Amino acid sequence: MGEFMYKLSNVFSITFLSLVTGFFSVDIKAQDTSKSSALIEEVITTARKKEENQQVVPISITTVSSEQIEVLKIRDLTEITSIPNVSLDEVGTANHVPNFQIRGLGHNSSIASIESPVAMINDGIYIGNGLVTDGFDVESIQVLRGPQGTVMGKNSIGGAVLVNTKNPGDEWESKLRLAYDGFGSPGGMSSYIQYASGGPITDKLKVRGVVHVNDNDGWHKNMFDGSNHGAIESTMFRGTVVYEPSETMNINIKYTSQETDGDGPSSQCFQLFEGGPSCLGMGRDRNSFDLSIDEPGFLKDNSDSLVVKVEKNVAFGEGLITYIYGDSEYTGDSIGDIDGTMAFIFHAPNKIKDELSSHEIRYNGSFESFELLAGYSINERDLIFHEMRILPSTLPTGSEWNGGGDLAAESTAFFVTAEIPLSEQLILDVGVRKTEEDKSVSIASLSAGVAFLAQGAPSNVYLLMGRDPKAITSPNQASCQIFSGGCIRDFVDNDSWSSTSPRIGLTYIADDK
Repeated sequence: MGEFMYKLSNVFSITFLSLVTGFFSVDIKAQDTSKSSALIEEVITTARKKEENQQVVPISITTVSSEQIEVLKIRDLTEITSIPNVSLDEVGTANHVPNFQIRGLGHNSSIASIESPVAMINDGIYIGNGLVTDGFDVESIQVLRGPQGTVMGKNSIGGAVLVNTKNPGDEWESKLRLAYDGFGSPGGMSSYIQYASGGPITDKLKVRGVVHVNDNDGWHKNMFDGSNHGAIESTMFRGTVVYEPSETMNINIKYTSQETDGDGPSSQCFQLFEGGPSCLGMGRDRNSFDLSIDEPGFLKDNSDSLVVKVEKNVAFGEGLITYIYGDSEYTGDSIGDIDGTMAFIFHAPNKIKDELSSHEIRYNGSFESFELLAGYSINERDLIFHEMRILPSTLPTGSEWNGGGDLAAESTAFFVTAEIPLSEQLILDVGVRKTEEDKSVSIASLSAGVAFLAQGAPSNVYLLMGRDPKAITSPNQASCQIFSGGCIRDFVDNDSWSSTSPRIGLTYIADDK
């Protein structure tokens, strides 16, 4: 995948360069005097894998359109805070990793092998680690509450978050957005540069390019040394090519690349209760943003994704056949101060590589007595993860505690749903999904190292031979390496599962009386 993505990125880079140099024209429009018009517009949703008016979809769903995103000044998903029973946050110990909660269901963990019960689907493709989408140049954000497994598939028992980015339109348009904020913060400032441009090249070919650059000096003030903390430099590029070879076929290709370089998590340590033991004298208000950590940490990650979508209209049932291919790769290297204090108690470096690929083909058709959706999908995941625990106060002097492993998963599914009108006002909605999943793991556990250490035969705990543990800034410096070998694998296994997800519902359409 790496070589292919590199070549593809070059193609999109050239395309985007032509957008900037050949078509740079920023369309400045007068602001609508009534912002409320954006909040009461007709809303189109794809919650059932077809475009429908949200008012007629029998699902608990909230859709935020591109106009609403601009009116509400939403920068990313985490700023959507007004949806009932929904919390869209990042996990506290890792940037970009979703920690979404819907109706109390979530996973609240940065452990890469633990999959969230809330699915994040970006442009029709399931996304795991490494992407909390920025709100710039997004067409819509749809939040589906409740089980969505029949249509959306795995990891959607709590719900699903659907993000659809913009496609090039029928007319050329460009927009440039600049922002500079952070005034009044205890730390530094943050600047944004966002640019999008696109439109038709020929009658059959359209392109669009998007660049997002954020330079954040860190909102927090680290009381340990007076430095700013939470700094992050992030650059994102997205290129879209839409080709319509005929009136009945549409080919849409999207490539997104994002790179981030910043501080580690802004961790805190507080008293468990008023008057209780303090964290090395740090007994401040739990509602404050104060922090004092000796390890600022770091995060370096890269993510690349490719989505290819082909749609073909067919005469059978006046239907639409859709094929979607998705391929994404996320790599990250980080270290965090887990104890959240000014003392060196517990620091945790880790390294991850997560690859996802998927294929889905489906048919939507409308017949005299029912509407039909049927499809087949394949999802594959390859995960490599290395984590370290550096605890100089609890492990022998100069020790490091290593673990991690490899995970490979493949799932296949067939799904079908039908809407059957029983009368002019009553519609029966039935469906079923059959899923088969295989997983294999090879793990070097952290606990095995501690158990063997007491017996004088260390497994995954290795002596640093006099090196200062604080000098370790990356798993690349570890004595055993999950990525290159050396760690003892004490758990190797594989297993298979199958599940059936049925759905049945009735929709009653009230008359106008």
